[in-house]
Amino acid sequence: TGAIGSAVNPLATDIANLAARTSTGGVYVADVSGLTIASIGGVAGVDAAGAVVILVAAGNLDTEAGATIAGSSVALAAGAGKIGGAGAVATRTGMLIAAADTGIDIANTNATLTATLNSNSGMARLTTTGQLFSGGAWSADTIDLSATGLILTHALTSTGETAIRRSSAGTIGVGDGAGDMVVSGSELQLITAGSLTIGGANTTAVTVDGVTNADTANIAGLVTLDAGEITFSGAASTFGSLQADAA
Repeated sequence: TGAIGSAVNPLATDIANLAARTSTGGVYVADVSGLTIASIGGVAGVDAAGAVVILVAAGNLDTEAGATIAGSSVALAAGAGKIGGAGAVATRTGMLIAAADTGIDIANTNATLTATLNSNSGMARLTTTGQLFSGGAWSADTIDLSATGLILTHALTSTGETAIRRSSAGTIGVGDGAGDMVVSGSELQLITAGSLTIGGANTTAVTVDGVTNADTANIAGLVTLDAGEITFSGAASTFGSLQADAA
């Protein structure tokens, strides 16, 4: 019981594997090397029982199969490495902040998630089983996000591709188009990228309505729509460069 470390004085470690559980308080750990969240002695990962989890590693930060990082909010950092270098880091939280040097790969399970991901290089990839809200500005060489819904209120900035996908089967509306997930014109304007992909294997249909040239002005290259069916309806839509791939 009680907190493990604190926000001001995290538990300082130099270990390869970590499992931790507390019934009250949070978990605060700073490791001087790489760190793998593991299953040890019946504890499968890090579970803060609805409190805060902050894990900082100087190198890579990973979870082994079957281990999950769970808390009301989770903050992860890999100072000179990657979060999820050995496969997607498993989290269960409604609030996530992740920062790394060479890439981020996280798979989250929760009905809603407010997230902010920033990597100095490489890809920032997040898959969540529910609705995704941006908690702050995102940045990486490439960004790949998958969710069942999206509310974007902060900038997504990548030099390469940004991809917006569904984490389960459903539809996407673009601009004023209707869908289970909607990427509105104002949300498109928050995306700066070398290219933009909307849709993918789980997207049954994309409906485009009233996208203006200004909405995708910050996309340097191609906008790709990828779905089982693609429909342009309502007001005319304008793209600088568009590819529509309907299966």
